[in-house]
Amino acid sequence: MSYVVFFDLDDTLLKGQSQKLLVKYLFQRKKVSVFFLMMIYFWFILYKLNLVKDVIKIREISFRICRGWNVLYTIDLLNDFFKDIKSKFYKDAINEINLHKEKDGKIILVSASLLPLVEIIRKYFSFDYAIATDLKSENGIFTGEIFGSVVYGENKKNLIKEFLKEKKISLKGSFAYSDHISDYDLFELADNPIVVNPNKKLFNIAKQKGWMVKIFHK
Repeated sequence: MSYVVFFDLDDTLLKGQSQKLLVKYLFQRKKVSVFFLMMIYFWFILYKLNLVKDVIKIREISFRICRGWNVLYTIDLLNDFFKDIKSKFYKDAINEINLHKEKDGKIILVSASLLPLVEIIRKYFSFDYAIATDLKSENGIFTGEIFGSVVYGENKKNLIKEFLKEKKISLKGSFAYSDHISDYDLFELADNPIVVNPNKKLFNIAKQKGWMVKIFHK
């Protein structure tokens, strides 16, 4: 019987933060300033320390860098970026996903990262669906604004529920993999929450809740 498997991207499937890696890539190709690079790096330090209060607002600001970029050009740029990070995906995660595929699990990649990038990753690994943060465009040019909501926290849970309703997919037997406390609602939504490479706080919550913990090494 088919069932759904939700997989987070950053630090769960990918070793590292896709947005941080992307900004570094763009800086190396002189697409963003050193100020923007340092701002994102500083933000990720605060994020790791759980000191960021408004993650969604920060992501909205950072995505404005795409304002005025041609959509097709941006997708080409993201394809090139994906080649640059292809070796950074956890083999342990891919093996886990392949085991689910063998059991007819439907893989849904869920991320706050940009939908065009997440779609490239989804297609490469032959996942079934992707839910990610989309950007508005007009006449083939990105406006720098978010289309809909940033796929994060409670927004992520609500968007998943809307998606499942639209596709008429059941949560029965579902799995959810993530590394971060921001996905608490997602863990609660799934029948089988699996915490990946957690920090001490999330590890303790997983222990209290009886959630499975997995460590992806490579």
